[in-house]
Formats: sequence, structure tokens, C-alpha cells
Amino acid sequence: MSRARGKGKPPEVREDWIDPFVRAQVGWKAGREERLLVKLLDAGREVQISRLSRGEAKLLPKLERASQVRITGDGLRVGLTTLGAAIARGARNMYPEFQR
Repeated sequence: MSRARGKGKPPEVREDWIDPFVRAQVGWKAGREERLLVKLLDAGREVQISRLSRGEAKLLPKLERASQVRITGDGLRVGLTTLGAAIARGARNMYPEFQR
């Protein structure tokens, strides 16, 4: 028996509250878009585009066309729209990697 768990403690089994069909469609890991939206949500306000990685900056036009982010200040800052913030909050609740 491994002592890593602790003496006399049963293994922790984390139950997934997401419907199995939904989990099969979205998977266990967030996509690049969801990670970027959660990052912007955690920032709380607009972020300078120069502070984003190159890969994240390439996603911005796609997310802007989907009305999830807005680019302001002559293309220097990016912030979440209401839709993008709702998606980011849902992704934070759905994916275990964002659980605190």
C-alpha cells in the first residue's frame, strides 16, 4: 500500500457532474479559445494585446468575429464581450484544469 495517500484515507474519487454525452462532445481539456477567454476573464478588464502570446493573438480575429471579444484602442487592447464572459465562466466551471 502506498503511503502517498495518507494513512487510512480512502482514495479520493471525483465525480463528474457533467452529462456523459456533453463530456464526450467537449472532452476533458479546454481548447485554446476557452483558455484565452478564461485568461481574459481572470484579468478582469481589457488586456494589452502585446501581453498575449503569439498563438493567443492569432485567435483574436476568430473570437472577434464570433462576438466573444472586442478589440479597442486602435487594435492595442482586447476585452471580453458579455457573450465571451458567459462562455469563460461556463468553461471555468466545466473543465477541471480551471478548478481552484
